[in-house]
Parts: sequence; structure tokens; C-alpha cells
Amino acid sequence: MASPEIDSDRKLRLEHSVVDLKLNKLKCKRAFTRYINQLTDELRDESPDKTLAKENLEKSMDGAVEVISQLAKTYKELNQKKDIEETLSEIDDIEHRYEETVTLYNKTFDESVKADLDIETEQQNSSQVGKDLWNQLKRVAISLFYGDVNRYEGWKAALDSCIDAALTSAEYKLLQLRQYLRGDALKSIEKLGHSASAYRAAKERL
Repeated sequence: MASPEIDSDRKLRLEHSVVDLKLNKLKCKRAFTRYINQLTDELRDESPDKTLAKENLEKSMDGAVEVISQLAKTYKELNQKKDIEETLSEIDDIEHRYEETVTLYNKTFDESVKADLDIETEQQNSSQVGKDLWNQLKRVAISLFYGDVNRYEGWKAALDSCIDAALTSAEYKLLQLRQYLRGDALKSIEKLGHSASAYRAAKERL
């Protein structure tokens, strides 16, 4: 069925509208391409937050599709079938490029979340190992040290493994250290205090 004829004034207005829409389409497609490139670049680096670039891309895509859709409707009223097909093809191309970029974004986001979870799990496991190690302290026989150099190496090895390697504060490690010292060895650190620096100083003196 043939499309109804339009009067000359209406046709002239539509042709002017086509010019304006084409100019607007050009600006929208340039913005869309710019945000495509921006998001793609951010996905390659360590930018902490890529959501703004994605939001800008979505807005520019919606704007471009809206303008091109209006252009296609105008072409339809003017009965310019070839221009309609080319315009609709532009929409398909924009949507395809958008989907490709968003798929890459989602993949990068999923990998980032997985990496964060792996780090968190590793930290939790490390913390648990430290807790388990600390809970084993009373089961490990650390001998009392009076300052005898002949017994020092074995005592120091047990101390390093059970107390110094434990994931706890230096102040608490110092309290534990004092439990295994007697005689001259204990006297050598008695006046150091109970701070973290005191623990470091105690290790240097022993």
C-alpha cells in the first residue's frame, strides 16, 4: 500500500528536521564513542570506581538511539526507505558496541570481586593460622631460660616459633616472654617496661 502524499509545507519542515536531527545524531555518536573509549581505558587500568564511566556510556547510548529513532520516523514519513534501513542499522551498531563494552565491564568487575574475595579469604586463613598457633602455645614445651648460653639456641628457636611468630600484639608477646625467663635473663629486661618497643629491646638483649 502506497504511503499517503504529504503537502509541500509539511515536507519542507520534515526536511529541515532531518538536517537538525543529523547534526544532533553526529554529536550523540561522538559522545557515545568517547565514553566507549573512556570506559575501555579504565577497564585496562586500576581505576577504583568505573561506575561513573559506565553511567555516562549508558546515557550517551540512550541519547544516540533516541535521536536516531526520531530520524528514522522522519524518514518514514518522507517515505525514504533506504535512509530508514541505514538509520536502523546505525541503531543496531550502537547497541552491539554497547553490549560488547558492558560485557567486558561485567567480566572485569567479576574478576575484581573474585580477587578481593581471594585476598580476604587468604587474610582470614592467615589470621586463623595465627590463632591456631597461639592456641598451641601451652602445648609446646618452652623451657625456662636463666641465661645459660649452652641452652640459648634451642630456647630461642622455640621462642621464635611459638611467641614471636604469633599474630598478636608485641605487648602481649612481652608478657609471654617474661614467663619463660628466670635469673639474670629476666633481670636484663625487667626495667624495659611493657610497650611494643620494650619487646623489641628485650629480644635484642637476649
